[in-house]
Amino acid sequence: MLSTSATDSDSDLDRAVLILAGAAFASAASFRVCDPFLPVLAASFNVGISSAARVITAFVVAYSVFQLVFGPLGDRVDRYHLVAYSTLACTLGSIACGLSPSYGWLVVSRALTGAFSAGIIAVGVAWISDRVPLTQRQPMLARFISGQILGMVSGQVLGGLFVDTLGWRWAFAALALIYLAFGGLLLRQAKIISTTAPPRPAAPQGNPFFSVARDLFAVVQSPKAWPVFAAICFEGMAVFSVLAFLPLYLHTHFDISMTKASLALMAYGAGGLVYSSNARRLISHFSVGNLALLGSGSVAMSLILLYLVPVWFFAIPVMTGAGFGMYLLHSTILTRATAITETARGLAISLTVSIFFVGQSVGIYAASRVVEQVGIPPIILMGSLLITLVGIGFSIAIKSRQATAA
Repeated sequence: MLSTSATDSDSDLDRAVLILAGAAFASAASFRVCDPFLPVLAASFNVGISSAARVITAFVVAYSVFQLVFGPLGDRVDRYHLVAYSTLACTLGSIACGLSPSYGWLVVSRALTGAFSAGIIAVGVAWISDRVPLTQRQPMLARFISGQILGMVSGQVLGGLFVDTLGWRWAFAALALIYLAFGGLLLRQAKIISTTAPPRPAAPQGNPFFSVARDLFAVVQSPKAWPVFAAICFEGMAVFSVLAFLPLYLHTHFDISMTKASLALMAYGAGGLVYSSNARRLISHFSVGNLALLGSGSVAMSLILLYLVPVWFFAIPVMTGAGFGMYLLHSTILTRATAITETARGLAISLTVSIFFVGQSVGIYAASRVVEQVGIPPIILMGSLLITLVGIGFSIAIKSRQATAA
């Protein structure tokens, strides 16, 4: 691991992480910005709603696949520069989206934006992990993730605002400006870092494909990897199978508007921010295993309360608790992913993120089949049970490794 040099002050590191968080904000906002567009896009391009949804799936699929490109690439080039260039490339992708003359062009442009966005968050996590010791890493990652949380919440709001005012194309123009601003800041900060940070170890020599294959084999062979992979996969299944149907559940169960129902998702994001602002305090009081139990327990209890709430607005504080617990658990798992290996850290983190998306996709698909047969409430209870098992299993795995090391 690269240690922070004497000249690389805490304020320099904080500034670098803050700019990375801004890029993560843009990436996450781009993720969600198209959610309110679907009816408008269907009408504008004369396609069905299911076809219009390809603007979302194209981004997600490209984002997931290209994790396995940018992770190994970040192990061989300067990560901070890589995030900067990826962010600037997303500027071009967003411009292409806004100028799309046809629906096919829009889908391809969204896929390109998703592909380049894959070089932002996971690579940023790896860069932070290079410079912050494991014992201090989770609070710094929580600060970085706060940008992603804000972006996830703001993306839908941004999309809805532009759909109702200037039009969907201007939403992509706004995203392009955000990407451009943070891309420029990243490049400027990268130049500062390059004058103060210690040199990276030499990149592996020889055929790059063989080198990546060797790294991949080393990662999957690591005993540290599989508890992380299993936990983050089932975490994605448990949480997102509920979140995907949460607005619909509140809308149908309490007969409220979808706008009111969406407030619960915003509360979920707010809970994540509560975690990030208290991460350092929590980590100083709890072990890694107990952090996982606290996070999963908070999510599980919140989902049970969601099932039991008598009026819709009680779902808002309940989902705040769920967001707090989910990001606590997720950050704890992700921090352990950064310690799987130091020689192929980017690959390990990108693989972890890819598995997280696989878990989400499988969970949402399985939940949709259950919803068709028996409705949404069983999904909430199943999510509560599964996230409980995730926390217990991950905690046992961590404590077992610590006992073996001792």
